[in-house]
Amino acid sequence: TVLHYLKFLRHVLNIAVRDGRLEKNPVSKIDLPKVHGGKLRYLSLEEEVRLCEMIGSTYTPWVRLAILTGMRRKEQFSLKWSDVNLEQGIIALSMTKAGDAQYVSLNEEAKAILRQMDSWQRSVWVFPSENSRTHIDPWNFYRRRYLPAVKAVRLEGVTWHTLRHTF
Repeated sequence: TVLHYLKFLRHVLNIAVRDGRLEKNPVSKIDLPKVHGGKLRYLSLEEEVRLCEMIGSTYTPWVRLAILTGMRRKEQFSLKWSDVNLEQGIIALSMTKAGDAQYVSLNEEAKAILRQMDSWQRSVWVFPSENSRTHIDPWNFYRRRYLPAVKAVRLEGVTWHTLRHTF
């Protein structure tokens, strides 16, 4: 969208220069943002079922939660129980990639997934590591569990971010 606005502004100002209303176009020196021509990848229902079957019953709720909330991998795996309000159906993300706070709405399935997790009994983290004082390493889980499942079911171009797009 920003690219289109800048292109339009540059065009209008070029007309103003051509018609003698402006000496030079101040937008002409601005580098326009790059637009990636790639396709937006998301999982079909059938692909989601295959992935969940392959990743197993322990990790299927983790994948489903990502699809149901649209959270980034780091946001999800560094989530604290104090950030989760199941009564109001909201997760408060204090620091996102964008650098500000964000709120994630939880539907009934997402709330049920979180209610079934028992990590609150032993850790402040929703996804604790074996050492309950730290959360699970998002990159480690992605590399050791998620990607092998994706490869096993032959899903091309699927990353964790694909779950965010599926949301």
